[in-house]
Amino acid sequence: MPLGKRAKSTAPSAPAGIDALPDSVLEHILGFLPSPEAVRTCVVARRWRHLWRHATGLRVSCLVGGGAGDGPPSPKRIRDFVDRLLLLRGHAPLDTFELRFCTFDEDGDGDDGSCLSRWVQQAVECKVRTLRLENIWVDGFELEDRPLVSQHLTRLELEGLDLKNCFCDFSGCPLLEHLVIESCEFWDAERVSSESLKHLSMTSCIFSKDSSTVIRAPSLVSLRLDGHLYRAPVLEVMPSLQEAFVRVIHENLESGYCDDYSGDCDDEDCYSCYGAVDGNYKCMLLEGLSEADNLTLISESKAQAEDFVTQ
Repeated sequence: MPLGKRAKSTAPSAPAGIDALPDSVLEHILGFLPSPEAVRTCVVARRWRHLWRHATGLRVSCLVGGGAGDGPPSPKRIRDFVDRLLLLRGHAPLDTFELRFCTFDEDGDGDDGSCLSRWVQQAVECKVRTLRLENIWVDGFELEDRPLVSQHLTRLELEGLDLKNCFCDFSGCPLLEHLVIESCEFWDAERVSSESLKHLSMTSCIFSKDSSTVIRAPSLVSLRLDGHLYRAPVLEVMPSLQEAFVRVIHENLESGYCDDYSGDCDDEDCYSCYGAVDGNYKCMLLEGLSEADNLTLISESKAQAEDFVTQ
């Protein structure tokens, strides 16, 4: 080497931009992307090859199509993708699992429910804290009737599902505090119960024609019951209730079933009007709301509600 000249430095330059962030931050960021996009980041660089497997959120939208060209995938492709996604990430901790779907049933064999239950169980094994299941067809997608058991779940959001007895027993989720239920059916659910639940929202749900669903949530702080069809749910006493919103939308049904809380029904056995007997303890809707510090009660016809929406 000629005198007076120095060798060029071969030390690698410090990472800049997003590459300067630690893996844990990148995994958190990937958790906000739709899962297919998060998986595609594996081709960005060698460092990114496996980051998606540890993303703190899974957000999957299963919109079914014919599977040709760039259109929506077929049910089989959806099932294969989600199955492989969950398999490859193993038991990496999961903060959020959101699933929007209509069907996964390729052959019409009615295997949708067991498929969904399997994915939910895998998410629970990953210690998921927030779980959202949204059926975009809103036609009463039937879940397998088995209890949900999780020591980590704090928030559960359900839309367009047919909920059964065992699933609605949340005693196996001791940390569950937020429950959001929209456009779900409770034909065969006698009770919704949780000792830990603090915030409950039920919107546009369909209840049984023959008996009322009893809601037992003694730790509840806030309640939103916005519209229902057929017999009103019956609330057990909620001593910690601070805020409640109840809106009743009356429909001119020809079925002969009372669908409000009026107490004007001639049938003394009507749970909607006169409450339900639970052992030796009589639980009525208004008794359950009596502890609320702030209470909003709204009664309107279906025509009024539709006019409000269109304005």
